[in-house]
Amino acid sequence: MMQLTAVATMFPDLELVELIDWIERRWVQPEAASADTWHFHDIDVARVRLIYDLRRMFDTPEETMPVVLSLLDQVYELRCQLKCMTQALATQPAEVQSAVLAAMTAQLAGQVR
Repeated sequence: MMQLTAVATMFPDLELVELIDWIERRWVQPEAASADTWHFHDIDVARVRLIYDLRRMFDTPEETMPVVLSLLDQVYELRCQLKCMTQALATQPAEVQSAVLAAMTAQLAGQVR
């Protein structure tokens, strides 16, 4: 785990006040150790990196950040659900796997038209 100042120093022009603002906006949600102390896990640092890149590299406006982050969170959740489904399907007998593949292929073929 990392502390607030250690995380902020990982990014060239990220001021503590800006990182605190991201926490207050709940764009990043590190573990609260006390009222003004946070512990950042690796996933929190990755989230800070994402926000930093969106704001600095892509110049994403502050007012659109909640929408962008929400959409990215939904994509991440969908990927997790698909991985779970794929793992569950891999444990099924071959005939079940083949039936599911055939149904998916037919469904996708119908959407292409």
